[in-house]
Amino acid sequence: MCGTLSLQKCDCRILQANFVIPPEHVLGNMERGLLSSKTSFLQQLNEDLYRVAPENVTIVDVELLAQYIGKYQYIDYSSYFFEQDAVQIGSSA
Repeated sequence: MCGTLSLQKCDCRILQANFVIPPEHVLGNMERGLLSSKTSFLQQLNEDLYRVAPENVTIVDVELLAQYIGKYQYIDYSSYFFEQDAVQIGSSA
């Protein structure tokens, strides 16, 4: 997407969120060291997003935001299946 939009000389700012790495690690401590693990894949994907983003694309670091809030509070798996949105906003009223 970014490559296509930059080739069209789009005169707008594009915001692209990176991926939040889930707090669950199926493989435990081995997860980060295995390139085939979900954690490693998402880390590499996030790094690649930053690397290939053109000038008019800003990568919004929602992974960092999720770390600040706490991933178990940030990710709402039950909402994802109903609303296609796994982010829990305004949980305390």
